[in-house]
Formats: sequence, structure tokens, C-alpha cells
Amino acid sequence: MNEQKITVRELNITPENFADLIVLLSKGEISSRSAKDILKEMFLTGLDPRQIIRDNGLTKLSDNAIIEQIVGETIKENPKAVEDYKKGKENALQFLTGQAMAKSKGRGNPEIFRKLFKDKF
Repeated sequence: MNEQKITVRELNITPENFADLIVLLSKGEISSRSAKDILKEMFLTGLDPRQIIRDNGLTKLSDNAIIEQIVGETIKENPKAVEDYKKGKENALQFLTGQAMAKSKGRGNPEIFRKLFKDKF
């Protein structure tokens, strides 16, 4: 709003659509990263959050096979971080989780990724 120099009354976002976005986030149907992107799109277009989610494939990942694949690929692509974590460096786990989140385009659950990485080591 500050960038565009508009007031609350000039927003494209209806209270109902904003509430729907909050409900989707609180139910865990979208990630906080996706919520930020959706909110920005709502601001620009005035579209319903569910429409934006459908159009852009922003639902959270729930397919275990895809999640496992992302974890496996992340481990293969980051052997130094894996070794660092095995040596007790907790920051390496954060790095691996970040890499997995990037691979999932923000659609993954970081807690699930962290758990899976810990289970693998």
C-alpha cells in the first residue's frame, strides 16, 4: 500500500477474500510463503485467493513420494551440508531445509523436511 500510495478504501482485496486467505493459511492448506505471494496477487488483481491458488498451483505439497524425492535430491546435491550436519553442525540442517523448500517452490512444509532429513541421518 505504501509503494502504491493507496488507502485501505482503495484496496482490491475484499474483507471476505482476506478472511478466506487467513483460513487457508491457518488450516495449513497453503504455506506462509505462498500466502505472501497470494496476498500480493490479490492486491494487484482483486482475485479470490482460491482462484489464485488454482491458477498458480500453490497448494501445499502432500504427496509423500514427491516430498521424499525432493529430500533425496537435496541430499545428493549437497554432500558437504550432509557431512556438516553429521558432524553436529545444526546450521547445515537449516541449509538443507531451505534447499528443499526452494525445490518445492515454497509449497513444502519445513517441519516435515527437517524431520525427514533427521530420519535419513
